[in-house]
Amino acid sequence: MPETRPEPHHRATTPKPGDMAREGQLRIARSLKSAGHMHEAIHLLNDLLDNHSQGPEAREVIEEIESIAQDCERRGFIYAALDLYRHLDRLQ
Repeated sequence: MPETRPEPHHRATTPKPGDMAREGQLRIARSLKSAGHMHEAIHLLNDLLDNHSQGPEAREVIEEIESIAQDCERRGFIYAALDLYRHLDRLQ
């Protein structure tokens, strides 16, 4: 009877270092937003958007910026919201 070997465990695709950094920055920005540190979150997200404005990874950053812009509007931070929307428009 032939020897059977166990199937190797398939690991998820190992993220690239740039992806890991982007994910970490996005997680930190979300934490800052949740803690009410909107300006810090905005600064971090704008940096992310400047560095990742193309490709599929940009969509998640853009969605988070849109969410923060809407939150700024609700809280009365109109100029902060407008700045975020303008930044998004410049990328299109």
